[in-house]
Amino acid sequence: MSASQVIVDYICPAVGSVLSTIMAGSPLIAVREMQRTNQVGEINPFPFCALYNMTLAFTLYGFLIDNIFISVANFLGMAFSLYFIGHTIVVTSSNLTVARLNAEQPALGLIDVPKDGDKIPNDEAKLERQLEMLVNTLWVVTLFWGTVGIICFNGLGPTLNPGNQEAVGPFANAETLIFGVLTIISTIIFFASPLSTIKKVVETKDSSSIDPPLVICALVNCTLWTIYGIAGPSDPVVYGPNATGMFLQSINLLVMFIYPKKTAMAEREDSVEVTNSGSKAGQSP
Repeated sequence: MSASQVIVDYICPAVGSVLSTIMAGSPLIAVREMQRTNQVGEINPFPFCALYNMTLAFTLYGFLIDNIFISVANFLGMAFSLYFIGHTIVVTSSNLTVARLNAEQPALGLIDVPKDGDKIPNDEAKLERQLEMLVNTLWVVTLFWGTVGIICFNGLGPTLNPGNQEAVGPFANAETLIFGVLTIISTIIFFASPLSTIKKVVETKDSSSIDPPLVICALVNCTLWTIYGIAGPSDPVVYGPNATGMFLQSINLLVMFIYPKKTAMAEREDSVEVTNSGSKAGQSP
């Protein structure tokens, strides 16, 4: 076995597995800060849901094509995603309880309540949507991939043989084609998930809702897996979505440079400026 083959077949996917785990765990700092303050804040929980969907898909796909590197890396990533989802559910539920309490008793003054009193406050509605998304992800994604996995694995039969060094190969039959295409879609959804807040970032000129460690780790990770997918097993399920991820993460990185994250001091200054402007507008000439 040549040195280049060793690099492509073993070193590249091994390093890629480590980077995949780092990428999956990169939101840990933000989640720990959320736990410390007990405030969801600007955290966008959709990437956590997309991460769980993608890692579960790739874990099963790795078993399907007998590729331990893909399975192990994504299994660890799935553990991270469940941790993020679980703790975000706890904090979101706590914040939602406070929001509802203050909606019923506006005298507490912790949130702004609409003047008509009949509408749900924006913060409460947002928290309800986030909580519903997080909870539904846990059972919908698990049920979906469990069903797809049962169908595909039963269709393939006992193809996994630890003693067989030859890879099953991409799209060896209809089952791997179906599973592969669904995995590609899931991966693209994950890498596109930070884009869900792009509109808000542009409007507020603040990229606080985009997690920089996740974007940077994802960009490096996608680059390495794209190289491995092309030069190694030549698997479109590996290099296809990762190449797309490189492009999408580049967009996120560009947006972060154009609209840097505002500091707490800058946010306070903006708030004071808006308040002063409102006061001056209310004064009679």
